[in-house]
Formats: sequence, structure tokens, C-alpha cells
Amino acid sequence: ADFVGCPCRIDQATHAMAQRQAWPEVPPALAQRGDLVLVPTRPALLGPAICTGERAMHPGPAGLVATPMTRATRAWSI
Repeated sequence: ADFVGCPCRIDQATHAMAQRQAWPEVPPALAQRGDLVLVPTRPALLGPAICTGERAMHPGPAGLVATPMTRATRAWSI
């Protein structure tokens, strides 16, 4: 399926992957280091990231980007 450019599809694809791996969803405020989270990566676009504590790391145009975990919309415990 084409998940590019639609936050709802990226959310659905990430959720489906987490379910296949049996990763339980947790509130973003309870995510721990190494957990998978969804964060805004660009205006109107969500992307997967890895929780590193107070920040979530995700790829950006010029390398890794650190986004505050307070902006995370969903999280899965790994």
C-alpha cells in the first residue's frame, strides 16, 4: 500500500507493524528509551521515531532530527 504523504496511512501502517510484532501501545508520556513513537516530522506529516528519553530521533533531510517527546502522538513499547 502507498503510505507516503498521508498521516493517517503512516499511523495505520505503524500501528499494523506494531500489532504484528505484538508491541503494546502505551501513552506517549510513558514511552521509554528505545520505544517506537509517532511524531510530526513535517507540517501535516507524521513519521516513526525512536524514543531516547526526552526526545524522539527520526530521519530528516540533513540527518537525524531530535523532536521533543511532548510532540509524540502515539507510542509502542518494544
